[in-house]
Amino acid sequence: MNQKLAEALINVVMKSAAKVSGTLAPMLIDRKKIRRIKNISYGSHPDQILDIYIPRTLTATFPVSILIHGGGFSFFSKDSHSTAACELANSGRLVFCINYRLTPQHPFPAGLTDTIMAYSWIIQNAEKYSGDLNHISIAGESAGGNFALGLCLYLYGISKLKTDVILPEIPLQKPKHAIIHCGHLHVSNVDRYKSNKELHPLVMSRILQIQKNYLPSFQQIAENEAGLADPLVEIEKFVKRNEALPENFPQIFVPVGDRDPVIGDSIRLASALELLGQKDRLKIYAGEGHAFYVMPFRKKTRACWDDIFKFLNS
Repeated sequence: MNQKLAEALINVVMKSAAKVSGTLAPMLIDRKKIRRIKNISYGSHPDQILDIYIPRTLTATFPVSILIHGGGFSFFSKDSHSTAACELANSGRLVFCINYRLTPQHPFPAGLTDTIMAYSWIIQNAEKYSGDLNHISIAGESAGGNFALGLCLYLYGISKLKTDVILPEIPLQKPKHAIIHCGHLHVSNVDRYKSNKELHPLVMSRILQIQKNYLPSFQQIAENEAGLADPLVEIEKFVKRNEALPENFPQIFVPVGDRDPVIGDSIRLASALELLGQKDRLKIYAGEGHAFYVMPFRKKTRACWDDIFKFLNS
């Protein structure tokens, strides 16, 4: 199967999955436990919107969690990931689940720019919804994991972002925890997958498609110069330079399934974090594939969420 035909097939499947999950997942919200406020704008573009999930409990304030959906930078939405938002809200957290501009219409750095803008808006507005800005966490899956890690690097001044958009000032309030679930964290380099003989050709086609859509000029990008498009590489630079991460850099948890085709990025991230002083950050779930944490009715998913809450409460 040639690349164009494979991409066309992938687009049909992914668009259908995004539509179905975006319709069905919000139906699972328990309105007796959670109040959902939909489609609040954090920017001027129609895709720069977010939902807020507020626990219906008599609590003075809530820890703040920011959820960034995955989908290879091109698919899915805050609606399709409402089950994950509910998991966080049911644990007593004020949850902001964001949309961002998608590829190929909006390649890097659009999605990360939107994530930064959303974070700034949340910091300015969370207290209106009883959010406690002393306890902020970020959770991202797949492409969302890329943005979550990139956001942490940006907020702590580790890497600058070249963009035509005027970005807001970096808030003083920073996240204490980040969950990078099955992150696709080194987009510019697909050669590392070519030696994997077990990788299905359609999966390889999808990885190539992600690179082409997110970094359309990837062939002109020199090694280690993709910046925050490759947040994993930016973390690994600290190890190569024998430098420490900034003080109070977020603690990071890295859950991933052992059948995930991009598991290598999670292993590399956890290895770098261990060398930088954050030990035992990787948790591999046997028999699980990509983005399994969005299906809360499954046993391994429940175990993953239990581990996430244990980490967030640490």
